[in-house]
Amino acid sequence: MTRGRAALLRGIGIWIAIWTSLGLLRAAQEIAERAYTHQPIAIPHILGERLLEWYTAGAVTPFYIVLVRFVQRRDYSPPLAFAIYAIGIVFGFLIESLLYIPLENRLFGGNASIATGFAFDFFSYAFGNAAVFAAIIAYEHARLARERDVHAARLETELANARLDALRSQLDPHFVNNTLNGVSALLRHDPAAAEEMLARLGALLRATLDGSPSQEQRLGRELDLLDAYLGIMRVRFGERLAVRVNVPPELRDERVPSFVLQPLVENAIEHGAEPLARTVTVEIAARLEGEHAILLTVSDDGVGLRGDAPAEGIGIGNSRRRIERMYGDGASLALVPRTGGGAVAALRVPRRVLHV
Repeated sequence: MTRGRAALLRGIGIWIAIWTSLGLLRAAQEIAERAYTHQPIAIPHILGERLLEWYTAGAVTPFYIVLVRFVQRRDYSPPLAFAIYAIGIVFGFLIESLLYIPLENRLFGGNASIATGFAFDFFSYAFGNAAVFAAIIAYEHARLARERDVHAARLETELANARLDALRSQLDPHFVNNTLNGVSALLRHDPAAAEEMLARLGALLRATLDGSPSQEQRLGRELDLLDAYLGIMRVRFGERLAVRVNVPPELRDERVPSFVLQPLVENAIEHGAEPLARTVTVEIAARLEGEHAILLTVSDDGVGLRGDAPAEGIGIGNSRRRIERMYGDGASLALVPRTGGGAVAALRVPRRVLHV
């Protein structure tokens, strides 16, 4: 038996158990009332009617669940949500009456019309149905809270992975060896530049190990961290690497995912610039797309997307999964060919300005 089928059967079993229990409880209450008032007691008839009553109530619960989830997804104001729920209870009870009354008439010899039965039963069982609906609302809110907690935990994991990936790239033996070789070479003829390079490396490591992680940060802060990384890479590649940053000052307060630019730039350098002997230009740019999105691009005029070699590293794949968890369909990350040669990594995220 597949896991999905087992879960379905378990759900059906729980549904039957809940509504059977409520039906038996209601039947026991009616039997006790009849015994107390010395009325005739036909146990099979009472059990049948009360189980039918609660099974038809249970048949409407999927509608209530869908309605509650619909309201939750749209985050309506409490008065509007209450009004929708009230209308939903009336509509759900109408569906329940359309199911119960014809069956009750046919199976147990009743003769109530749907209109009469609806009016009588609605006011007789209004509090009971409201209690059931309230229980569904409480359960769905608890489920949503659990999902949000799980989602937040996954995002924290993704952020930790992004930080570890950044740290791993910075502590990569090849990266550290080239950085220290660059420092050693600079010490002979430009001690100030060597000191600056060590300072950039220290700043980069401190930023990566910062004890106050956040899923998002100012684009300006992200560019400052990237500048420390690029300063080291410029020393490593020398004249083979040129970097342009085209970000308008008014966009530096936009919020973007933390540590998202470095893996994109890393990918451009590793797959676009490193295989070539000529100068490769990497450009980091940002612009608005309408009023609700910001587009970040990292482009290079290097090797481009070749069919015989991977052009997308692990960092881009991890970044894509992370932003999908953060924004869902509201964000995207694509690696596409650049006009004139090379490649472009394009990251689109919802626009949210951080005022400072």
